[in-house]
Amino acid sequence: MREPIRVKNLDPTLREEIAGLLNGYDFSNCLTCGMCTAGCIYSDLHKDQDPRKFIRKVALVSQ
Repeated sequence: MREPIRVKNLDPTLREEIAGLLNGYDFSNCLTCGMCTAGCIYSDLHKDQDPRKFIRKVALVSQ
């Protein structure tokens, strides 16, 4: 079983760091539906990582 996401343990700068890499993408529009995970290279780059969980972490980090 995978570990649950612990919001208190997330890096508060994660959202800004990822937004900077994605040219300022506004994550407040993300519904964490998972549609973007079909072609996500994240899962290919990081073995045993779930792109949905990564996006959920970014969405949960306080703004």
